[in-house]
Amino acid sequence: AAALRLVWKFVGDVTAGIFDSLNVYKVCTILLDKGDRRKLVPLLKNTALFNLGFITIAHLLIRETLIPRFDNFTDIYEIVPITLYNALWIIPVFLLSIFINIMDFASIAEIVHPPRGSSGGLNNLIIEKIGTIGIKLCLNIQMLVLAQIPYIGWPISFVYASWYWAYACFEYRWINDGVSIMNRLGYFESRWPYFLGFGMSIELLYESLPFVVASGITGTYFAALIILAAVAQEREEFSFRYSYFEQAVKVTDYICATYKISVIGVLFKLVTVYDTIRSPQNRSTVFFVVLLISSISAAAFMKYLSLTQ
Repeated sequence: AAALRLVWKFVGDVTAGIFDSLNVYKVCTILLDKGDRRKLVPLLKNTALFNLGFITIAHLLIRETLIPRFDNFTDIYEIVPITLYNALWIIPVFLLSIFINIMDFASIAEIVHPPRGSSGGLNNLIIEKIGTIGIKLCLNIQMLVLAQIPYIGWPISFVYASWYWAYACFEYRWINDGVSIMNRLGYFESRWPYFLGFGMSIELLYESLPFVVASGITGTYFAALIILAAVAQEREEFSFRYSYFEQAVKVTDYICATYKISVIGVLFKLVTVYDTIRSPQNRSTVFFVVLLISSISAAAFMKYLSLTQ
């Protein structure tokens, strides 16, 4: 009987997580709010325009219409345009999309769930950034290693990636509440079935599509998940805790203890750069830089096509 109750609670928590991650009605309700949340509409439009239009559609058009023109060429002439395309378009746009999305995601989270807690000053902020970056980096390496295990590697990696997505969504909410990093990890590990369900939909979407297309679509979907995470109800603890972050925390603690001074110095500069980029006064400049680099990349690629005809 106890085992059946445990299984029933597990299934219920996972199902609740899946439902919360797909609750489009709740997102629409929030967007129709007459208060400050109406500011979300232009932010979501910008996110969708950049990720779906600028990245996904542009990639599909170029990849499907221009690149195939080289199919009849020899191998060397077929590889060159693809390499130029990746170097001049995919890589710059992908890197710039990271900065654009970071700014928009943080703004979306602050509107839906305004900051209520204190960060404790710049030193604590730096320590939090070190911990967050280190743990996420270790988790990515861990997922890559797990994926190499024969037969069971992909399912295990899928589960870990689903947790990773869920944590990334809820982290904005917890940071705005002033929750310390260790308390965030503890809360997550005590409710792991729910967060597994919450992250499954976006991970399944990411795994089912080509890399560039998946990046564009999941970037838009992730913005919606931040909203859903911010308004999600508190969950009860599961019967037992799963130490998802244990290895990542140990590695991060060791690295920070070994290279504490240099890491803090570098991260201090990164925080300063991040705050500068994220500032509303600089957004037009950032957008202009993105547009300029993309235009130059596209023009260079089109020029190469005209010379090879």
